[in-house]
Amino acid sequence: MKQLISLITIGILMQCLLSGCTNQPKYPVGKDTVLYVSDGKYQIGTWPNAKKLVMFDEVDNNYITVLDEHVISYKRIKDTLYVIGDSYIVVSGKTNTLKIYSSPKREILGLAENQAVITYIDSYNNFSEAERKIFDKLKG
Repeated sequence: MKQLISLITIGILMQCLLSGCTNQPKYPVGKDTVLYVSDGKYQIGTWPNAKKLVMFDEVDNNYITVLDEHVISYKRIKDTLYVIGDSYIVVSGKTNTLKIYSSPKREILGLAENQAVITYIDSYNNFSEAERKIFDKLKG
């Protein structure tokens, strides 16, 4: 009986350890991280003056690109993050890409490699109807 209980306990502990290891983000998540998507490449963090949306570089995890400096509201639905701040942003954790609409149009400064994952759209109406509905709810 003791052996059975020991085996069950060891099995449960192994399950917990293995499941914990597989869910770790690839990119560093700190104490100021409010929310991250998928592997942690895109994160909303609390900075001294505002919440910011940042993107970690794929080569150097210490290099980040600030995508939005004044995040006002956000919502994560599965692996997609919707952000309203200086821009309207949809982050897809599934494809590791994002769409940005900003008025007036502002380019995000970052490494050229990161620019490949960013799609700039020239009108709010270029978001899908479903995306616009989510933004409308976030605007309140």
